[in-house]
Amino acid sequence: MPTAKQTAKAVLQKLGIFEEVRLLANKTGIHKTVPHGHQVLIDEIEALVAAGQDLKGKTCIEIGSTREDVPGQGSTARLAKLCKREGIQFISVDMDPEQVERASQTIAKHSPDFKAHQAKGEEFLEAFEGPYHFLYLDAFDIDHAEHSERRRSRYKEILGTDIGNEACYEMHLRCAQAATKSMPAGGVVSFDDTWRADGRWQGKGYTALPFFEQNGFSITRETGNTVLLVREAAH
Repeated sequence: MPTAKQTAKAVLQKLGIFEEVRLLANKTGIHKTVPHGHQVLIDEIEALVAAGQDLKGKTCIEIGSTREDVPGQGSTARLAKLCKREGIQFISVDMDPEQVERASQTIAKHSPDFKAHQAKGEEFLEAFEGPYHFLYLDAFDIDHAEHSERRRSRYKEILGTDIGNEACYEMHLRCAQAATKSMPAGGVVSFDDTWRADGRWQGKGYTALPFFEQNGFSITRETGNTVLLVREAAH
């Protein structure tokens, strides 16, 4: 079920005035933009560098490439730029070949060594050989009123299913299970579209966040829509 915020946004979009209302809210201070998961991960990596850590040779994996050109988002380009600067290997994964092609073109501007893969994110992580140190999870969508018919049709064409919460929960849980096998102590996970409500986690981290917490990952930052975790010890 969509939240009140999601329902209000959908109504304003149908009326064609969402962007105007958003800009007015930002200018008047009524609404403050919440950073997306990739920005929270970028902040963490930059903090590690500022603290003197050498991140060269480490690996960052993005599960869910940039799908649409939306202001304030563009995770693939921004993560690739940061990884190039800090000597981090970057990999972007998406189930949609159209988005993989876009991601390939985007990351090629930063490094010929960066890779974009067409795969289900959970299957890619389960098969990945070697450790990875940074993980951005923003893949299978939760079900709400804002998804375009184009996006829903791609799920049906490629995965043979519509967008649904149970499939979203299962996919991200499998990613979490794979991460606990491959991420070393100090590994960082950023979860987008995840928040607390009614005494438990909601959104993409509905089942994955409890699993992470039970397997050596501690929450170090929450923004109201994003959660950042750091692994304290491998189990």
